[in-house]
Amino acid sequence: MSNLEDRVEAISKCPYLTDWEQGFCESICNSLKKWGNLTPKQHNLLQKIEGKYTPDKIREIEGWKDNFTAEMRHHMKIAANYYANHAGYYVGIARAALYEENYIPTRDEYKKMCENDYARGVIENALSEPRYPAGSFVMARANHPSRWKIKDKLLLVIEHSEDIKSHAKGAKVVAVLPVGESTIIWTEERYLKKPKEKKR
Repeated sequence: MSNLEDRVEAISKCPYLTDWEQGFCESICNSLKKWGNLTPKQHNLLQKIEGKYTPDKIREIEGWKDNFTAEMRHHMKIAANYYANHAGYYVGIARAALYEENYIPTRDEYKKMCENDYARGVIENALSEPRYPAGSFVMARANHPSRWKIKDKLLLVIEHSEDIKSHAKGAKVVAVLPVGESTIIWTEERYLKKPKEKKR
């Protein structure tokens, strides 16, 4: 077995390879068996993968997994829901976060999906204290997307949701029920205001 084959076999055993990296290693293993060598591009990619999984890097990966907290998982799921269902970015990571029970992203994946300015805004909206608590009354602001349906109506706040659709300030999702009606309307706190005293 050649030195290259030894290297490919060794890195293939790393349990932290991505699906793509695992597939690449299988591909170049076949190339080595057929041609006895790799192209410069294949060799460069192999070196990058080896550099990503040195003993020190593996210790970092294992330390990250051991210290992945329940709070971090909660933040991840909020951001994942936003990206998978509303924004359309990081969909692969987001779906894994939502549907794989024990999924833990890499440190880089977590940082990319959960620590950018958009994700921070979404997480803040989800976790912030409600501006209008359940049981309180509100009215629609002039800029409410469906104001024509609820203009000048008193609205009862029913509940809040972590299904956040925007990083914009005040975009906490809330369900309201127009007084005298039976159909709940989902909206965002930024489109609501306290009612005038005479409306209470």
